[in-house]
Amino acid sequence: KYRHYLVGELRQSQTVCVFLHFLSPFLPFFYASFFRTCTSHTTVMAFAVSESGFAPVDVSAITAAAESKGETIALYFFADWCQPCKQLDMVVKQLAKDHAQVKFYRVDAEGRANKDMSAKYAISAVPTFLFVHDGEVVDKVVGANTAAIVEKARVHARRAPAPASASSSSAASGDTPLTEGMKAQLRKLVNADQVMLFMKGVPEEPKCKFSRRMVELLEKEGIFFSSFNILENEDVRQALKVYSNWPTYPQLYVKGELLGGMDVIEEMAGDGSLRDSIPSSHVRKTEEQLNAYLKELTHSAPVMLFMKGTPDAPRCGFSNQAVHMLREDGVEFGSFDILSDDEVRQGLKKYSDWPTYPQLYLNGELQGGLDIMKEMREDGNLKDAMGLE
Repeated sequence: KYRHYLVGELRQSQTVCVFLHFLSPFLPFFYASFFRTCTSHTTVMAFAVSESGFAPVDVSAITAAAESKGETIALYFFADWCQPCKQLDMVVKQLAKDHAQVKFYRVDAEGRANKDMSAKYAISAVPTFLFVHDGEVVDKVVGANTAAIVEKARVHARRAPAPASASSSSAASGDTPLTEGMKAQLRKLVNADQVMLFMKGVPEEPKCKFSRRMVELLEKEGIFFSSFNILENEDVRQALKVYSNWPTYPQLYVKGELLGGMDVIEEMAGDGSLRDSIPSSHVRKTEEQLNAYLKELTHSAPVMLFMKGTPDAPRCGFSNQAVHMLREDGVEFGSFDILSDDEVRQGLKKYSDWPTYPQLYLNGELQGGLDIMKEMREDGNLKDAMGLE
């Protein structure tokens, strides 16, 4: 039937027809071989994830693992055409490396061999991450939300039993549970600022290439952060690995919670989710955003003093004098410590075209600095000069 079909289609070329006529007895074998080759390449639709990459695995093995009692597994449903999935591949490999308690699998959501699995878990979008324990789905992340994936992996890794090899390794190395005193110290450290970087060295002089890359990335993204040099305290260096179940440095914390290491933070920067994960007070604003914020600040009270320190604890002589004058003249005022926010400190100079502090505002309008305040008092007091009752 191959001969008659092909000869009919290629009737215009007698030479080709003769050639095909000669080959026709062999075409069924060529076709069968070709079909087997093609289908053999399309059956690899699931992978076990490790630090070194993705190893093909039979879907039945994943199904068995998902139904095993005492097992915690992560199912990462992907599709080849999905760009966010390609970006997440590196994150998944890093998570598999850092959380050996959890078995990670990468599953082609549209693969023919995986149709039943995708239907069972109602996969309607990629990427989708499922965390399965004792045969039940205990957590789910839909979309390329790197921060949520990393956090949930960390949480479920803590709950999962450690592999036998990891347990013996830990015992052999002499690791002991963290004391309550050490836990309290670490909690205080990770909450020392809303964004805390634990690194080797200091931002001005990193002591390893990964810490340097992290500092450069955070600065490029316009993220303000405080840091702790782990090389100065070996106890903290080792204990923090256990505390957050993360074995490497640098580590970035947001509001006391681990956001991730170098690979995870780079991935989040790449997909645009990093800045969204940082408190707005720690992200450099655009000029338009900053001006709107400064306008809001200057209008936050009828009389506003932008100073170094607070009225009860001024941090420079000029600010101290300004506070004393306002109080002496009975002026009620709000204040803002410019030392607490360098973005405001620098931005306000440009916003009001006034290079020094303190700065006094009335209903959002700049009145001047200390010298102007002194001039305003020459004819009476500040309260009368500003028309305040």
